[in-house]
Amino acid sequence: MPHNSVTNHLHVMRQKASSAIAIISRCQSSAQD
Repeated sequence: MPHNSVTNHLHVMRQKASSAIAIISRCQSSAQD
């Protein structure tokens, strides 16, 4: 696997993780209301 695709894969995973964290935190904050 070329280094470029590895870096791109990690970047995509990081974006998915950050968006998932944002969704989870949003659900938790709405549940606390």
